[in-house]
Amino acid sequence: MFLYLDVKILGLEDIFLFLEDKWNKLESEFSKMNVRNDNWAKRQFDAWKTHWNMDTSIRIEDILLKQFSQMLVKIFMMMVKTNMECYPIMSFINI
Repeated sequence: MFLYLDVKILGLEDIFLFLEDKWNKLESEFSKMNVRNDNWAKRQFDAWKTHWNMDTSIRIEDILLKQFSQMLVKIFMMMVKTNMECYPIMSFINI
């Protein structure tokens, strides 16, 4: 409230409103990107479960944490390069 009052007193209200509008648009775009990324990750996870004949009827959000962590260990152990070589274990540290 004080920031808005100070901006109004200084005659910068239009600039403040412009920046606020730009921030809201950026926030909306980031939200859309996150939804796309989440959906992609869910599809990949379901494809992996399908490939290994696992139950795909359970949503990723509903999997118990212990079970999910065990699945992630399996995923990382199964990851290979296109030439079927294993990735160095340290290559997953920054994921």
